[in-house]
Amino acid sequence: VSSRRMPSIALLVLGLAAGSQPAPLVAVAPAKVEVLGFEMDLNPITAIRDIPQTTGAAFKKFKMGMGGIRNNWRAAGTIRKRIKRGGALTTLQETTLLRKQGEDSMKLLQAGFVYLTVPEMATLMLCIYPKMLPSTFEGDEGRLNRWRQLQRMRTSAVMQLLWDLEEESVKKGKRGMRGSERVQIAEGLLRSRQPLQGVRVVEEFTRPTEGSSVQVAKKPVEGIPKPVLKAACRLIGIQFALPGTRPAALRKHLQMLVEEDAALARTDWSTLSHTDLADACFDRALGCIGDSDKEMRQMLRCWCELTDESRFATPDGVTPDPARLRLAAMSVSAVASCRKEKGKLSHMLYVP
Repeated sequence: VSSRRMPSIALLVLGLAAGSQPAPLVAVAPAKVEVLGFEMDLNPITAIRDIPQTTGAAFKKFKMGMGGIRNNWRAAGTIRKRIKRGGALTTLQETTLLRKQGEDSMKLLQAGFVYLTVPEMATLMLCIYPKMLPSTFEGDEGRLNRWRQLQRMRTSAVMQLLWDLEEESVKKGKRGMRGSERVQIAEGLLRSRQPLQGVRVVEEFTRPTEGSSVQVAKKPVEGIPKPVLKAACRLIGIQFALPGTRPAALRKHLQMLVEEDAALARTDWSTLSHTDLADACFDRALGCIGDSDKEMRQMLRCWCELTDESRFATPDGVTPDPARLRLAAMSVSAVASCRKEKGKLSHMLYVP
């Protein structure tokens, strides 16, 4: 994608819209949506008629979700006791369980508050924050909806970043010069056919920030351009955020990836289920819905190569910042995943 061709994106979109025939007006039955793990019908008459059945199903799902939280608490306690006694370190599944055990409790309070105070906002909250629902309340359909929402947000994040960089590049002065430089970097990233080539393009952004070790640990995302920060937050499922909260959320996610990658190296990959693989891939902006277990394992192996710090060490022996390296790997993974989505507008744009 050349910077000269970027303005034609708008013309292409308008042409597709103008050339399409208007769809006939047809009656569409109100769809069912899953809110906080409970299926709700948007048709009020049907909803009133099905109140007894819905109430029973909701109570059963609530009981199952609360039981899952209790089971996770017990399992997490057992893992912590084993580690405290000098036992084996955690695998990927155990590391994920320890993280979810803490997150689910907070998510339960947040989701319950929204559902009890402003239930009409629950569906909107799930669209904006697909990870708001506690993992034990999701179910198969809810989990699939979360993956689908993350995949959509990933594509929109990459597309929006291209627009933002193009708009910045036409500004006057230093801002326009910075925008032009970033557009060139984006072009190199889009044209890279191999993941390692893509990481090399953004390698300079993986270097540790200046300052003490404490400052480096607290600010691994320091100096990241605002458009890149917004796009990175969309990759992890945060579409809207309060001012100043994006860096903390992104830093937390990147640190989680550092810990999970260490656990992944200790894990027997044959023990990873389809859900384990899909969650790991979508957390890293990898893959699409429908990928096989074999494909996802291959993508995770490629991820391990991209995040090998020794591969990107300088001649002086300075290794990249682990969090920044994973952010660079996520950018490469996001572009590669969007390119896989054949038959879509994004596929046409990302093929040089």
